[in-house]
Amino acid sequence: MKKLFLLSTALIFTFFAFSASLISAGENICKVFIPLEEGVTLRYENFNGKEKLTGSDEMTIQSIKEVGENIEIGILAKTFDKKGELTSEQEMEYACVDGNFKMDLKSYLQQDMLEAYEDMEMEIEQSELVIPSSIAVGESLPDANLTMKIKANGSVMMTMNIDITDRKVEGIEEITTPAGTFSAMVLTESQETKMMFMNRKSKTKTWLVEELGAVRSETYTDKDKLEFVRILSAIK
Repeated sequence: MKKLFLLSTALIFTFFAFSASLISAGENICKVFIPLEEGVTLRYENFNGKEKLTGSDEMTIQSIKEVGENIEIGILAKTFDKKGELTSEQEMEYACVDGNFKMDLKSYLQQDMLEAYEDMEMEIEQSELVIPSSIAVGESLPDANLTMKIKANGSVMMTMNIDITDRKVEGIEEITTPAGTFSAMVLTESQETKMMFMNRKSKTKTWLVEELGAVRSETYTDKDKLEFVRILSAIK
C-alpha cells in the first residue's frame, strides 16, 4: 500500500512540473509548468523522511501537438529503484483547454497495479486536475477526484478513491536543488486515498518554477511527519 501512496505522491509532483505560456496564432492559450521542447528530460531523486534515497524517476517530453485551439503534451514517465534499475514506465497526456491546464487523473494510478488487473474490468470515474492560467499567490484551486472499481464477472472486487483538496498558492520562495537555484511558487494541497481497508491522508508542498516546473516536493502525514521528498536533480 505504501508503494502505491509514494507513487501517487510522485505523480502528483509530476503533474506540477509545468509553467510556460503556450502560444497559438498570437494568442496565449494556456500556462503550463514544463520545458516546452520535445526531447527534454527532467530527472528527480526520491527520498524518505529520513533523507535516505529510495529511487528516482524521469519525465521526457515526447510530443507537443496543437489540436484546434487546444494543446496536447505527450510525456514518457519512468521510475527507477535506488540501484538505478527501471521498475516501470508509462505514457501520459496533458492538455491546455480554454486557458486551463488539465491532467487526466488516471496518471495517478500505479502502472504495475493496472497490469495486475488487466484481465478484469476497470471502471474509472474522475474529475480533472486543473491549473488556470490566472494562477496567483493566495488563490485557491479546484479540487479533484478519481474513483476506480475493479470488477470480475460483473461484481465489484475492489474500489479505490483519491481525493485532492485544499489546493492553494501560498507564496514565492527561493529554493536550491542540485539542478540550480530558483525563485519558485509554493503550492500546497491535501490528498486522501481510500482502498479496501486503507484510508490514508497526507499533505503536499510543492515548489514550482515558471518555464521549468516542479523543483521540490515534500509530503507529510496527517500528523505533519515528513514522509517523502522529491527533488529535481538534473535537466537533460
